[in-house]
Amino acid sequence: MRGFANATQDFLLEPEGFSVLMERMVGFGCALMRAAVRHGFHGIRFADDWGTHLGLMISPALWRELFKPRYARQFALAHALGLHPWHHCGGEFLAIMEDFSEIGVEVLNITSLAAALTRRGVRLTSPGIRSKLAASKGFPVQKQILRIRRDKAGL
Repeated sequence: MRGFANATQDFLLEPEGFSVLMERMVGFGCALMRAAVRHGFHGIRFADDWGTHLGLMISPALWRELFKPRYARQFALAHALGLHPWHHCGGEFLAIMEDFSEIGVEVLNITSLAAALTRRGVRLTSPGIRSKLAASKGFPVQKQILRIRRDKAGL
């Protein structure tokens, strides 16, 4: 709504206003989940990119303070409504990956995290992740878009 750069300034410089906006967004998401259940949905997919190709966009501590409790409330409602919560998180978010399991995500879409996991020698069957979370690799959209653009450009 205000762009990522402004939003990151807002939660540091205007925390009260940021909190009001976030609570409205969480409330809207919860209303959407209730509507989804009325229409026969069995799962709900969340999507927020917290990582870049090099790491998290904000510190793990700040993410845990500002965003984890709000996600936890949404995922708890999803479970209470009988929905299976999935979450897509783009980029390298290894530092907070287990947090998603702790707060109730059942399937974590890790499209761009797989390379980071491989580089660090982390397997999705590592202790702490193994029996709590299913992983969905997905389709490497960025690589395919680049390939299609190169093909069209005759490169």
